[in-house]
Amino acid sequence: MDRHHIVAASIVGGLALLGSARAADPLPHSLSGSWYGASQGGKPMNFEVQLAVEKVSPDGSVEGKLTRWGNGCGAKDEPFKGTYDGTTFRFTSMSQANVNAARRDGNCGMDEYILTRSADGKVFDGKFGDVGAPRFNVTLKP
Repeated sequence: MDRHHIVAASIVGGLALLGSARAADPLPHSLSGSWYGASQGGKPMNFEVQLAVEKVSPDGSVEGKLTRWGNGCGAKDEPFKGTYDGTTFRFTSMSQANVNAARRDGNCGMDEYILTRSADGKVFDGKFGDVGAPRFNVTLKP
């Protein structure tokens, strides 16, 4: 292999390492932002979300606490469990009636969050809602 091929191979290898470093970015210890969408009646909604990541294991499992405001359901320091692979952050957490909610006695339960980290690593965007059918938009930042 001549010198030019070695230099080219080194550059390609270095770029591959940079790409893998991007995928291995650690999950921030805290994230906050909002969830938004329309109610079943079509009314626009926009509420706050805050996450505190307490444990990230080598296998990608994640645990922490979630506080979320909502129309009929919310959460205050509710535990969450999920996974993070360097790009996609998936987790579930319970929502409760009469906790951080604008109205009383909502029909609440387990929620699913599916968030993707932006290429620059500054934003997590995705969906949240009922497990298996998340429909509301979520945007969180460190």
